[in-house]
This record gives sequence, structure tokens and C-alpha cells, in this order.
Amino acid sequence: MHLQDHGPVDSPYITHVQRKVPHWHPPADVSHEKEKEQDISMSTQDAKVPKFVNFVTGGMSGVVAQIVTHPMDVLKIHMQMSRESLRDTALRILNTSGACGFYAGLSAALLRQLTYTTSRLGIYTILLDIGEQHFGYLNYVTMISLGMIAGVMGSFVGTPTDLLFIRMVADVNLPPEKRWNYKNVISGIFSVWKDEGFPGLWRGAVPTMGRAAIVNGTLLATYTRTKMMLRDTGY
Repeated sequence: MHLQDHGPVDSPYITHVQRKVPHWHPPADVSHEKEKEQDISMSTQDAKVPKFVNFVTGGMSGVVAQIVTHPMDVLKIHMQMSRESLRDTALRILNTSGACGFYAGLSAALLRQLTYTTSRLGIYTILLDIGEQHFGYLNYVTMISLGMIAGVMGSFVGTPTDLLFIRMVADVNLPPEKRWNYKNVISGIFSVWKDEGFPGLWRGAVPTMGRAAIVNGTLLATYTRTKMMLRDTGY
């Protein structure tokens, strides 16, 4: 008995199985929204803040903080140079110099913020960006090292203003014949340059730089590390 070959069977069931199921495509508006979100995220990642902005924001934040806390610095220096209590020191400054006495040496303090704070924060941000670009993820020890470098460089730049700030605040506690009598920070810079030479502006720079290295190394690195941890957790 021979079976005849009738060719391919034309069955609706077989053709239904062999027919390819079309892929599902999301609606056009949904795909456009996703593409838009990706473009925004990519543009945000690619956008870089100009380097000078890091210096400006650091300096301005330091200026605002200095104006608010300056009376505390004045009281601290006066108390360290005498044996008076906080209350007695505040009353003496108020009676001898008035309310303006709490802002003695403000010009030097503000210039210190515009030099020291501006430099250390700007330099640290630049070093951090360079490190991440070349090495990717930076560990905590590396961040501490970058903070120490920024602190040393910033304190070196700000040492002259720090020197003048201390002298201008403490001047009132000295005998009249031993007072510096600086009118402002600019006149003080030229006076020190004239009387003690240009290197005299950096008197006490070594311990100042050592302190700045420790403070900025721990402060800036801890702040950066904490911010990265919070960002990774989604907060």
C-alpha cells in the first residue's frame, strides 16, 4: 500500500503555530518620556561646574560664617590673654570699645576667609575631580591626603591675614607703647613688610600649616565620604 504525498498540509492550526508572534512595543509617549529622562540624567552627569565657582562659593560661605562668629573669636583671644571670665571679658570690651569692639580685626578676618577658605575648598574640589577622573573611585585615605594637601596650601596663602587678625584683636590688651596700631588689614600688611621684611608675614606658618593639614584632612574627607554614602543609599 502506497501513501501518496499530498504536499504540505494546509491546516489553520499549523499555520497558527508557525506564525510569528509580534514583539510588544511600548506606546510612543512612554518611550519618549524614558528617552527624555535618560537625556536629562546624561546631561546632568556631563555638566561640570566651572572651577572658579568652587573658589567663589568657598570664600563667600567663609565670609558669612566669619561675620556671624567673629565676636566669639574676639572673646576667645581676649580670654586667652587674660585671666578674666567670659562675662568679665565681654563687659570690659563693651565698656572700653563699645559694640564695635566685638568686631575688632574684622577686615583681617574677612581677608583670611577670602584667601584661606577660598583656597583650601577650591583646591580640594579640583584635586578630588582630578583624582576621580584618572582613578575612578577614591578611598577614604586618599580623600584625607587630598584634604591635607589643600589645607597646607590654603593655610600658607592665608597665614599673613591670620597673623594680622591675631595682632589686631589682641592689640587692646597690650601697653600703649607696644601696640601695633594697624588701621586695617592693608595697612598692617605694609607695616609688617616694612618693619619685619616680607618673610615676616609668614611668621608662625609652619604650625599653622600643620594644624590645617590635620583639620582639613579629616574634615573634608569625612564630609565627602559621608555625602557619597548618603547618595548611594538614595537619600
